[in-house]
Amino acid sequence: MTRSLKLITYEKAMELIRSSLSGSSVVDERVRVDSAIGRTSAETVIAQTDIPQTERSAMDGYAVNSELTMGATVQSPVKFKIAGRLMPGIKAPPLNGNETFYVSLGSEIPLGADAVVKVEDARVEGSYIELRREIKRGKNVISRGEDFGRGFSIIENGQQVTAAHAAMLMASGTYYIRAFRVPRVGVLSVGDELKDLDEYSEGAKVNTYRYLISEYLNEINAVPLPMGTVKSSRDEIARRISETLGALDAVITLGGSSVGDNDSTYEGVLQCSGARAVYHGIELLPMKPTGLALIGSKPIMVLPGQAVSLTVSFFLTVVPVMNMLTGMKPDSRTARVSAVMNDDLSNDHELDVVRLVRLISEPNGLHAEPLKWGMNIISNLPLAGGFLRLKPGEKVKRGDRISVTVLGAHGFYSMEMKV
Repeated sequence: MTRSLKLITYEKAMELIRSSLSGSSVVDERVRVDSAIGRTSAETVIAQTDIPQTERSAMDGYAVNSELTMGATVQSPVKFKIAGRLMPGIKAPPLNGNETFYVSLGSEIPLGADAVVKVEDARVEGSYIELRREIKRGKNVISRGEDFGRGFSIIENGQQVTAAHAAMLMASGTYYIRAFRVPRVGVLSVGDELKDLDEYSEGAKVNTYRYLISEYLNEINAVPLPMGTVKSSRDEIARRISETLGALDAVITLGGSSVGDNDSTYEGVLQCSGARAVYHGIELLPMKPTGLALIGSKPIMVLPGQAVSLTVSFFLTVVPVMNMLTGMKPDSRTARVSAVMNDDLSNDHELDVVRLVRLISEPNGLHAEPLKWGMNIISNLPLAGGFLRLKPGEKVKRGDRISVTVLGAHGFYSMEMKV
């Protein structure tokens, strides 16, 4: 019996991802904010107080009442008695008359003071400082709530928690937050000839792509869990998935995703109890033999076993699924940049294509250089900063400005810098 992919557009595939996963239960838990970094917030946190809660010094200097400096000149200086020294965390006493306190950066401003004189602008004479010019109210002072005020939204539900968010939460007195659990993703390699690195022997083919996909998962804060390698057998694939799925939130299979004589992965997935097909085949090269199925509510992502096909499939289909499993919108964690093409490029295929490009930061802006076409050119991957999509017959000329979708964090790391 002749088998064939049931091709759909990429846009239709995204619709099916949204609809099929919209009812999935996304588990959240209460964690300390430093443990939530990289995860998705499951709540909106509103500041309950002003930050800072009191006026503070913006630099090292002397806190004074600005009105008492009026008229100060070189010929007629104004003196202030040094009443003490204040450091961050010390409660400031009020000023009396022409007193001043030495204040270090971040120290609380005493009641009665409304300005800070820089150290270099104050002449110290014994227990007094002498000012030879006026200072304006509010000078060198961080006002209450200047950073953010009560009612400010520190982080919203569905937003990824960054180190900066964690710092803001802790500054506001919030030390625990509800965050969505990090998904545990099984990685199953399919291929009679494949061996993991610790099983390597002379003449064996190392299961390279398992390590590649695992690092991609790490970059988006998912936990990759190796499921080993199975032969291209429907029964073997179904058995391995069924045995391990209970401890996982999702599975990614690598290889055997098409409909050739030795391609059995999608059928093997559908052989699992409770499995149902979502799609198998996308009208987009080089990720044409890409599929998605569900076992219960758990997504099983079937990816090609070729380097470029695998990478493109990951960023265009796996990332949206992972976003939904972590409480984000499907198109989250997608960055696009504008660049000038350094060479002509055309699509001579009958389907839309995704072409990898190298990103180059030149003095006059960002440029893109097309990489060689090929589904399994692994040497493209260290160079690839992003990709663009071309319709059949579409041409891009040298000098044209294009929109490039960045390949995650790696896309920025791989950018070539020219000065």
